[in-house]
Amino acid sequence: LKHYPHIVYEGSISLLKSVLTTRVDWFIQNPPESLVAHTIDFNMFYGGQNLDESDCVIQFKGSNRAAFELTIQNTSNRTYKPGEIVVGIITEPGWMWAAPQVAVEQVTLPDGKSMFLLPDLNVIFPFQCRAFPVNIANRYSIESETIILRVFTTAGQRDFTTTIHFSKATN
Repeated sequence: LKHYPHIVYEGSISLLKSVLTTRVDWFIQNPPESLVAHTIDFNMFYGGQNLDESDCVIQFKGSNRAAFELTIQNTSNRTYKPGEIVVGIITEPGWMWAAPQVAVEQVTLPDGKSMFLLPDLNVIFPFQCRAFPVNIANRYSIESETIILRVFTTAGQRDFTTTIHFSKATN
């Protein structure tokens, strides 16, 4: 029985309560690692710009198509396997995926916005970066719009915000 914790309380309920309270308090203050709140340790970059540290505006000439590349960086010590990370792009209604060679799932969210769920990323090792293309177009001519890049993991989600800005093409 030495591997199983037990309490000698000599028939005193008040002693048992005191010892149990001390032990429970210790476990509350020192939870096992698996119960520690998980953080979503990722950075997202456009060019060399960290979307989490700055107000990033991605500029395009024209009026409705945005094709660019983003990079996601795993800043944790955890390796993520395919299917354990999903990247979604949340836009206002009117946007569509403009790269038919890349299969994405488009979902209409309860608030009416659109979310484009990108294909699974390959394995992402600790501190590794992976680049992925974004190619969206708006059915309407717009000047700018804020989009949300949402990273889903088994531990939760994390949002990154950026603005897409269109300037008129000059001839």
